[in-house]
Amino acid sequence: MIMAEQTQQFETAREPEVELERPEESPVGLNVAQTERVISAVAGGALALAGLKMRSLPGLLLAAVGGGLAYRGISGHCPVYESFGVNTAEDERERAPAAPEAYYKRGIHLDVAMTIERTPWDLYQFWRDFENLPRFMEHLESVTVIDQKRSHWVAKAPAIAGGKAEWDA
Repeated sequence: MIMAEQTQQFETAREPEVELERPEESPVGLNVAQTERVISAVAGGALALAGLKMRSLPGLLLAAVGGGLAYRGISGHCPVYESFGVNTAEDERERAPAAPEAYYKRGIHLDVAMTIERTPWDLYQFWRDFENLPRFMEHLESVTVIDQKRSHWVAKAPAIAGGKAEWDA
């Protein structure tokens, strides 16, 4: 079939993979982004000072919270983030523009190829029939074609919105 031949041609025309350098890893224990660190340190210091000025048990608790925030800001490590597996320091690094050689790691990589034993016309006809869309789009419950120009769509929605959303298109 045509599709199988195209897949084979793709496989044989493939260039050999080249091992590129891995991007720098975050220093061990650093899991708080720079902006969060500054805000935590300033807010923590202010809370600690305000708590110490109160000279009471609630003030002592406020100072302890402030000290924790100050520690988080100065050290760049948050035990709560660590327990939940959150690392905003890496997220910040990933938002930075990548070096040209790093683009291959950020792109979409095709690991599996699939051959569909149908003609391109059959596939186009299946795709253009809106009533088939809920078969592979999980968020759609149904699509009902009203006439050539209109259709009724029902999609899943959060429970707060009533559990589903409906519209005519």
